[in-house]
Amino acid sequence: MSNETTTTTETTDVTTIKAYVPHGAGETEPDSTGETVLETLKSRACDHYGGFTAYEASGGWMGPNGVVEEPVTVLEILVPKSANVEPETFAKVNARWMFRATDEQMVMFKCGNETVVVQ
Repeated sequence: MSNETTTTTETTDVTTIKAYVPHGAGETEPDSTGETVLETLKSRACDHYGGFTAYEASGGWMGPNGVVEEPVTVLEILVPKSANVEPETFAKVNARWMFRATDEQMVMFKCGNETVVVQ
């Protein structure tokens, strides 16, 4: 008996969206749905593109008393060229929404080689 495994690799033309969701913002419930910002973004990723990958990271910036660092959840979303919602539109709309729905001073999404910052 053989224990060989055959793997098929398919190349698909995709764009990657990365949403950087600070933990404090991600836990915010911006409306009456009962969903947090993070849960809403996950639902939107699934609705439009079929899924996401989430992982923990940290982000930092220079504050008045030195470096400030906070934990973030990164949502990585693969968007095929055949998607109904353009990845740039998804990133821009959701970055503006997350900024308005939270008390963050700045939010950031990456879409391919473009960085979307709202502040």
